[in-house]
Amino acid sequence: MKPLFRPGFAAAITLVLLATSSCRHADQVPVAVIVVCDLSASIEPEARTSCFESVELVVRRLRRGDSVIVIPVTSDTETEAAGRVLRFEASAQREVFDEDLIRLSREARAQLERLAAAAKAAPSAYTNLLGAIRLASEEIRALPQNQRVALVVLSDFIEDTPRLDFKHDPALARKKSAKALAAELAIRNPVPLKGAVAYLGFLRSRDLVHLGQERRNAIREFWQEYLVRLGAQPEIASDGPGLLRRFLDRACGSTPPRGFIG
Repeated sequence: MKPLFRPGFAAAITLVLLATSSCRHADQVPVAVIVVCDLSASIEPEARTSCFESVELVVRRLRRGDSVIVIPVTSDTETEAAGRVLRFEASAQREVFDEDLIRLSREARAQLERLAAAAKAAPSAYTNLLGAIRLASEEIRALPQNQRVALVVLSDFIEDTPRLDFKHDPALARKKSAKALAAELAIRNPVPLKGAVAYLGFLRSRDLVHLGQERRNAIREFWQEYLVRLGAQPEIASDGPGLLRRFLDRACGSTPPRGFIG
């Protein structure tokens, strides 16, 4: 079986964090990156693996004071969140020999591999993406006021629950009605995202390929409108993992240190 992470994953993260332990200047604002990963059964296995590799990429961007929060999308994301939301933070206070960053790299690898194994063993039958966005909002509210926020959502963006199914709901058949539904849900369930920049990256899925182009366009329109109404600044990428690095460069205002090969 192909390993989820490259053999040097922990060592690479450690080297990056060590190299950047003094790179946070006093005038630099800490960044919190919230990554929403779709782990539902409809996501193709290779796409699910790329989702976790994208989290690895985000972790490699950590500077002191920065944090990463990983929210897995499940059948009932809000009620199943306990123990599944992962949080990694690079302490602003440096320990001797940067031992805190070494511990962080080991913890990140261990927790991500456990989450990946659980998702592979029992993928969620439904996709409660709206619930994941509400959880992201709760995480944002708990952050310090001075922290910048970047929201990364990797999914096929097909909300699929007993209450709302984007594959069949008439509102998602056309752009106009999809936009109206987004406005209605944003008013009914306000979950402010406080100006977060957002990256909506599509993952390959078994469900997405069976949808007509018009419905797919309507789904994109829904999420664009929904996040704008919640106060976010979204951008959509058809190749979800492919353009994430560029987004992080802009959103976080930083790139891996010179000499690091990502």
